[in-house]
Amino acid sequence: MIKYTGILVFLIFSGIGFLLLRQAVNARRMGKLAQKWPSTTATILESVIEEEPSRDATGSVNVAFRLLVKYEFAVGGKVFQGDRVSFGKATFDYVTASNVKAQFAEGKEVPVWFNPENPEESVLAPKTTVGMLSRVPGVFLIVTGVVIGLVAILY
Repeated sequence: MIKYTGILVFLIFSGIGFLLLRQAVNARRMGKLAQKWPSTTATILESVIEEEPSRDATGSVNVAFRLLVKYEFAVGGKVFQGDRVSFGKATFDYVTASNVKAQFAEGKEVPVWFNPENPEESVLAPKTTVGMLSRVPGVFLIVTGVVIGLVAILY
């Protein structure tokens, strides 16, 4: 019975770890790729700061803020709308979110980078908010799953 539990824990931890790792790697890859895309000018249609509460390990509530932006741009005579500021999920403290919002104020014209093969895929800041540390949780869960799985099988 313990072997099956260990294998189940291995599968769960490793699966979640793999998904987190894949998400982080993909966001970095897309950020680097988007830097090579062509750019044009977009008009900001909407710019809103959204509160994002979460709980830490001690149960305390932490509040982060993220910026929701909608913009419009034209490529080859066709008009497109987008909402991606950067690749990855960027959250800020309120002051930083307000400063970023000022960069993307409603009605402002800003550069936008778009995928030449699919202009519906666009980004205002062709970089990623996902750093190297974002890979740590995924790797940790994979390693933990492997260790638990091995212990369950060997003992």
